[in-house]
Amino acid sequence: MFRRKDDDVEYPAKYSAEDRFFAGMLGLFGHGNIGGVSDASQEAGPAFPYYLGRNEQAMVDAAVAFAKLKYRRQAFGCPTSIEPGATNVVTAVATATVNWIPVLLLCGDSFAERVHDPVLQQVGCEHAGDVTANARSAR
Repeated sequence: MFRRKDDDVEYPAKYSAEDRFFAGMLGLFGHGNIGGVSDASQEAGPAFPYYLGRNEQAMVDAAVAFAKLKYRRQAFGCPTSIEPGATNVVTAVATATVNWIPVLLLCGDSFAERVHDPVLQQVGCEHAGDVTANARSAR
């Protein structure tokens, strides 16, 4: 379904090399977000744009609209922060899943060396600091 080019970017096999499957990223930088996303975005430059969002659900809704507009030939990636950011995308992800719309979600992870008490709005498990909303949705 996909073929590789010299720069190791995947392209849909049916279409021209100018149509990259992932057209860019919609995201907002926050706690627990994917650390390397900002560095990779800066290195890629205008070839792989990063659009700053203000709300996780709105970002995924915009990514769904973009993929629909492109007839599912291109998609956006959406990184989220941990806990409330990951739970904010549930409705938009349900819309994408029901309509078979491609969207890449990169959910942030919890802190390895810090207790996440007031920062994460108490979405995680109260009696154990190791269970987050991301872990709960994976069950």
